[in-house]
Amino acid sequence: MKIHKATLKQRNQYDGLYPLYATAVINDVTVHIEKLDESEGPEYEIVLPDGYIDGPEHLHFLLCFDREDLEDRLKALDPVPCTCCGGEEPCRIK
Repeated sequence: MKIHKATLKQRNQYDGLYPLYATAVINDVTVHIEKLDESEGPEYEIVLPDGYIDGPEHLHFLLCFDREDLEDRLKALDPVPCTCCGGEEPCRIK
Protein backbone atom coordinates (compact mmCIF):
# COMPACT_ATOMS: atom_id res chain seq x y z
CA MET A 1 0.00 0.00 0.00
CA LYS A 2 1.35 3.38 -0.99
CA ILE A 3 -0.10 6.83 -0.43
CA HIS A 4 -0.16 8.86 -3.65
CA LYS A 5 -0.33 12.60 -3.08
CA ALA A 6 -3.16 14.11 -5.13
CA THR A 7 -2.26 16.09 -8.23
CA LEU A 8 -3.63 19.56 -8.81
CA LYS A 9 -6.02 18.13 -11.42
CA GLN A 10 -7.29 15.47 -8.98
CA ARG A 11 -7.78 18.07 -6.25
CA ASN A 12 -9.72 20.35 -8.60
CA GLN A 13 -11.99 17.51 -9.78
CA TYR A 14 -12.67 16.14 -6.30
CA ASP A 15 -16.11 16.88 -4.84
CA GLY A 16 -15.68 15.70 -1.26
CA LEU A 17 -16.51 17.57 1.90
CA TYR A 18 -12.85 18.41 2.60
CA PRO A 19 -9.92 18.95 0.22
CA LEU A 20 -8.38 15.85 -1.35
CA TYR A 21 -4.93 15.17 0.09
CA ALA A 22 -4.06 11.81 -1.46
CA THR A 23 -5.31 8.44 -2.68
CA ALA A 24 -4.36 4.87 -1.89
CA VAL A 25 -5.26 1.59 -3.57
CA ILE A 26 -6.28 -1.18 -1.17
CA ASN A 27 -7.25 -4.56 -2.66
CA ASP A 28 -7.94 -2.91 -6.05
CA VAL A 29 -10.21 -0.27 -4.44
CA THR A 30 -9.10 3.37 -4.61
CA VAL A 31 -9.79 5.28 -1.41
CA HIS A 32 -9.56 9.03 -1.03
CA ILE A 33 -7.74 10.74 1.81
CA GLU A 34 -9.04 14.14 2.75
CA LYS A 35 -7.09 16.73 4.72
CA LEU A 36 -9.30 18.07 7.49
CA ASP A 37 -9.11 21.73 8.42
CA GLU A 38 -9.80 21.21 12.11
CA SER A 39 -7.35 22.90 14.45
CA GLU A 40 -7.78 20.10 17.00
CA GLY A 41 -8.82 16.51 16.55
CA PRO A 42 -8.51 14.34 13.46
CA GLU A 43 -6.12 15.49 10.74
CA TYR A 44 -7.17 13.10 7.92
CA GLU A 45 -10.26 11.26 6.77
CA ILE A 46 -10.15 8.07 4.69
CA VAL A 47 -13.21 8.01 2.43
CA LEU A 48 -14.20 4.73 0.80
CA PRO A 49 -15.88 4.93 -2.62
CA ASP A 50 -19.64 4.61 -3.01
CA GLY A 51 -20.72 1.02 -2.47
CA TYR A 52 -17.86 0.08 -0.11
CA ILE A 53 -17.29 -0.03 3.62
CA ASP A 54 -14.36 -1.07 5.75
CA GLY A 55 -15.06 -4.72 6.59
CA PRO A 56 -13.84 -4.78 10.21
CA GLU A 57 -15.22 -1.34 11.13
CA HIS A 58 -18.38 -1.33 8.95
CA LEU A 59 -17.82 2.35 8.19
CA HIS A 60 -17.85 4.42 5.00
CA PHE A 61 -15.06 6.66 6.31
CA LEU A 62 -12.34 6.55 8.96
CA LEU A 63 -10.89 9.48 10.89
CA CYS A 64 -7.12 9.59 11.49
CA PHE A 65 -5.42 11.79 14.07
CA ASP A 66 -1.96 11.99 12.46
CA ARG A 67 0.16 10.55 9.65
CA GLU A 68 1.11 7.44 11.65
CA ASP A 69 -2.56 6.76 12.48
CA LEU A 70 -3.39 7.24 8.78
CA GLU A 71 -0.79 4.69 7.70
CA ASP A 72 -1.88 2.18 10.37
CA ARG A 73 -5.54 2.47 9.38
CA LEU A 74 -4.70 2.07 5.69
CA LYS A 75 -2.71 -1.10 6.44
CA ALA A 76 -5.67 -2.54 8.35
CA LEU A 77 -8.29 -1.37 5.83
CA ASP A 78 -10.36 -4.11 4.17
CA PRO A 79 -12.79 -2.54 1.66
CA VAL A 80 -15.82 -4.79 1.07
CA PRO A 81 -19.05 -4.18 -0.85
CA CYS A 82 -21.65 -2.44 1.27
CA THR A 83 -25.09 -3.98 1.70
CA CYS A 84 -26.51 -1.35 4.06
CA CYS A 85 -28.88 -0.06 1.39
CA GLY A 86 -30.53 -3.41 0.71
CA GLY A 87 -27.68 -5.19 -1.05
CA GLU A 88 -29.27 -5.19 -4.50
CA GLU A 89 -28.25 -1.67 -5.47
CA PRO A 90 -25.03 0.30 -4.95
CA CYS A 91 -24.87 1.95 -1.56
CA ARG A 92 -26.35 5.42 -1.44
CA ILE A 93 -24.55 6.56 1.71
CA LYS A 94 -21.71 8.99 1.13
